[in-house]
Amino acid sequence: MGYPETLRVDVSQYCIDNGQPEETTSCPIALAVRKMYPDSSISVDGDLNIDGYRYFSDVAMEFVSKFDSGMSVQPQAIIFTMESDED
Repeated sequence: MGYPETLRVDVSQYCIDNGQPEETTSCPIALAVRKMYPDSSISVDGDLNIDGYRYFSDVAMEFVSKFDSGMSVQPQAIIFTMESDED
């Protein structure tokens, strides 16, 4: 399956309420992405990983940091950009 170079992930209140802090496969962002790609391997460790493709977002890193430390987070759309293999 091909994935887009940029990806909009809508993190809903449902995903926040059901997300697990410090769990890379069941945080709110992972739950939101799983709705989009239910048959894919998904994890979030600051970056978003979908079937081996890595996406980056400063907004997501801040969101994960707040959520994992127990701070309040709000539903929001997060734009991810696929990391290039070229450095």
